[in-house]
Amino acid sequence: MKIHVLSNPNRPTTTKYADYDPFAIMTHEYVHNMKERGYEIIHYGLEGSDVDCEHHSLSSDLDEFNREASSIIEKRKEPSDIISCFYGIANKPATDAHTDLKIIEPAIGYDATACFARYKIFLSYAHMHFYYGMTNRFMTPDWYHGVIPWGRDPEKFTFKYNSLKEDYFLCFGRVTSSKGIELAIDATKKAGVKLKIAGPGTLKELGYDQVPNHVEELGICDSIQRKELMSNAKAILGLTHYLETFGLMVVEAYFSGTPAITTDWGAFNETVIHGKTGYRCRNFKEIVNAIENVAEGKISSIDCHRYAMENYSNKVVFDKHHEYIQRIQLDFYG
Repeated sequence: MKIHVLSNPNRPTTTKYADYDPFAIMTHEYVHNMKERGYEIIHYGLEGSDVDCEHHSLSSDLDEFNREASSIIEKRKEPSDIISCFYGIANKPATDAHTDLKIIEPAIGYDATACFARYKIFLSYAHMHFYYGMTNRFMTPDWYHGVIPWGRDPEKFTFKYNSLKEDYFLCFGRVTSSKGIELAIDATKKAGVKLKIAGPGTLKELGYDQVPNHVEELGICDSIQRKELMSNAKAILGLTHYLETFGLMVVEAYFSGTPAITTDWGAFNETVIHGKTGYRCRNFKEIVNAIENVAEGKISSIDCHRYAMENYSNKVVFDKHHEYIQRIQLDFYG
């Protein structure tokens, strides 16, 4: 069986970008892991992609990208083939002439109203249910939808025990108000601990005249820096104000033996086991208490790592993708 993988038309699918670009992360690992499970993979992307499969370099213009992909699919497709769209609804024009194939959106973590394929895989149940609400499908959920979380390669992270952690907490991601950066700054100041902030954007852009004394602003970090920051942090702070569709930084922290302190909505209800792998918080006092509990070693690094291995390792996640494809090959009664 062939899987035609439509990738991000804005940059090549390479290990270079797979370190920090969510489209590239999932596409690159999907190609590798599904090939290991016996599928013939055909990748459609930009020149410079380093995928280990048949690859077709296409235009970076989205319309031309889709036209070129559709033309190649027409020549290469067979009745049992799958088309996996990693750029979501923007890939739809490449699939319009191929409704005889099963078309999957394999990693929906974007706007829930912008889905198009019959076969949808959400990154969390929270996001799938949000989609049902937004599209008025309370009474009509779909048997062919699925939920499969992000997967990561544990070897790309360094596990450290609680006793080896350094004396700081970490925000890793976009430096924006919606990510709760100001709240993280205020809570760590109240708890009397250090905070490191890594990611695109600056505190100056958020209105800070100067970086607070207890805060270190690091900017965009590469994979080596991320590994070090994740493994040495006491905890990662994910105080997202919106309904997080997944929150990949939580899983990456767990592989590093690092707990998560988050808000109590969205996918965090699935990824953060309250009191076991971190804390989900509903007010400022709970955030400060969570920081203090972690600082005292009340969350085990071993529990965090074990939970990640059992639920978010590439082996577990891509076994689920394989099972999903096998399921949709059958009719409802099998």
